[in-house]
Amino acid sequence: MVKMKRRTMALVLAVAMGTSLLAGCGKKAAPETAGGQAQSQGEKQQEQSQAGNGQQADSAGKKTLTIALASEIGGLDPVISVDRYGGNVYLNIYETLMRVDEKGEIVPNLCTSFEQPDEKTYVFHLPEGVKFHNGEELRASDVAFSLKRGIGTKMDYLVGSIDPDSFTTPDDYTVQFSLKSPSGAFLANLTTPQTGILSEKAVTEAGISTDFIRLDQDLISL
Repeated sequence: MVKMKRRTMALVLAVAMGTSLLAGCGKKAAPETAGGQAQSQGEKQQEQSQAGNGQQADSAGKKTLTIALASEIGGLDPVISVDRYGGNVYLNIYETLMRVDEKGEIVPNLCTSFEQPDEKTYVFHLPEGVKFHNGEELRASDVAFSLKRGIGTKMDYLVGSIDPDSFTTPDDYTVQFSLKSPSGAFLANLTTPQTGILSEKAVTEAGISTDFIRLDQDLISL
């Protein structure tokens, strides 16, 4: 009887210990967040991974991607900074008259079409209803202003071939000008981000000259 009792007690203890071990191996309850909802370990790891990749989620669930450049840009004004790092930024805030398509051909971008009456003269036709960040509509005068102000600056290598006295704007959506001499590379120059079109009104009101521009000025882009 004593041996039987000892065997029975040993069996009970073994079952109890096994149950305890199984409970310890079970899924732990997810900790509750401030909002009272449970968050799994997998969700935490996903958030940490996104944070490590420069992604952050705001309160609305939208994600922001942060991209680092190898060097700081010299400014947001193309006539001040023509470095390639600044060009990476200009690509995202300015629009150029022309662009290079997937076939490597130079095609209209900000303009709807263009004409070349002779080897030195160019006529660009603009679309209606295109607006800058400040709400002003794009006009032919903005194109003339943007290209003309680049002449004689760091942007001169792109627009210096233009005769500054040749600009005319027959209407709000047509701008015409001539080159000093024929240039086979001119249209290609108009695809570079440094030749992006700025709002004449915004630049003038902000007091931005060719000597200075605030890095927080965001009203001059399309």
